[in-house]
Amino acid sequence: MVSIGKNILTGVVIALAAAPAAAEGLQGAELISNCRDNAPDKDARIACLEAAITSLAAPADVAALTASSAAPQGGDESELAQNEVSGLGAEQVIARMAVKNDDVASDINEKVNAAVAEFARTPSGAYVFFLDNGQVWRQKSADSNRIQLSAKRQYTVSVSPGAISGYRLRVNELRRTLLVERVK
Repeated sequence: MVSIGKNILTGVVIALAAAPAAAEGLQGAELISNCRDNAPDKDARIACLEAAITSLAAPADVAALTASSAAPQGGDESELAQNEVSGLGAEQVIARMAVKNDDVASDINEKVNAAVAEFARTPSGAYVFFLDNGQVWRQKSADSNRIQLSAKRQYTVSVSPGAISGYRLRVNELRRTLLVERVK
C-alpha cells in the first residue's frame, strides 16, 4: 500500500514538473524523453506522459477528449451497452442486445405448433423430430427426460423458447416437454 502511494506521489511530482517544462517551450519529443528519463516506474511514466499530452494540447482539445471519453458519441444504445458490458458471458449479452434491435426479435418469442412428420433416435437415445413445416429439432444430451414414442401414432408438438435460454419441445399427446436444439 505504501509503494502505491509513493508511485502516485512520484507521478504527481513528475507531472507537475512537466507542466512548467511545457510552458518553457519544450516540444512533444522532448517532453516524452523527459518522462522516459526521469520516471522511476511505469505508473509514474504514464502520469508524466498524460501531463505532457494535456500540456501540449490546446484547452479546447483537452475538453473534447474528456467529453468523448466520458460518454460515447452518437447516443446509440447498443454501442453504449457494448462499452459497459464486460466479464463472463458478455458476448451473450451483446449478441442478445443486437438481436433485440433487429426485426428478427419478434420471431424469437413465437411458439411453433406443428405435426411430427417423422422422428428418429440417435445412438445415445435422444430423439430427432422432423416437423411438417420443414424444421428439424434434436433432443439435447443434457436433457434427462426419456419418453417412448410409437411409430403407429401421430404426434403434434409445440416448440417455444425457454425462460432463460434454449428451446422446449412439448409432445402434446404425451404432455411431456424436452430440451431441444434446432438442427435445420
